[in-house]
Amino acid sequence: SKDVDQTPHSIIKKIGESVDKEIRCSHSIPSYQVILWYKQDKHKALKLLGYQNNDFANLEQDVKGKINFEGDGRKQSILTVSNLTVDDSAVYFCAASQHSAAESHEVNTKTLQKEREHLQSASILFCFFPTGAPSAYEVLQTPCFAAPKPGESVMIHCSHSVSIFERILWYKQEKHGALRFLGYMNRNFPNPEGDVKDKMDFGGDGSKHATLNISTVSENDSAVYFC
Repeated sequence: SKDVDQTPHSIIKKIGESVDKEIRCSHSIPSYQVILWYKQDKHKALKLLGYQNNDFANLEQDVKGKINFEGDGRKQSILTVSNLTVDDSAVYFCAASQHSAAESHEVNTKTLQKEREHLQSASILFCFFPTGAPSAYEVLQTPCFAAPKPGESVMIHCSHSVSIFERILWYKQEKHGALRFLGYMNRNFPNPEGDVKDKMDFGGDGSKHATLNISTVSENDSAVYFC
């Protein structure tokens, strides 16, 4: 909506860091005094995180301690997400609502349908890098987020500027699962683990840039990938 604005469009963070007052939602609707926050996990229903009613923050019980927001529902709310984990990687939405929606104590996903014209659909995506990476300036992984359809392919790029490094390693982090080693690119020689050879192709040059191509994507491939 032209009356609601959410910034920034994407954020890249390391696991363990926080998004401290970096996600902002503002609106210019005079009669609206509530800003609502939602989280959209991949393949899951939209989840209400809570709302900013004038100066009062009202958080859902299960996100207290993890998420906080402050501001004034009549004009701007700022969202904070603390101690990031893989589970925090998602799309975050804000919406503006009338004061009566909060007073009714029925603020839920139906509010989104009722106030659809005032929903801001800009997304906030967290991309995580292993804490062992030399620095975010020396190792870069793109794209931040990919959503291919089942049966399609997706390619992930990883580049670095560490002159003495000749290998790029790939890992997969499934939700609630351990970090899994997929293989590595040693200069021009790909070395995939045996159980992923038919699913994944490594390309490039480990001394500067490598690609990970996942073919015939299925739901089992939904995860966070690291280089």
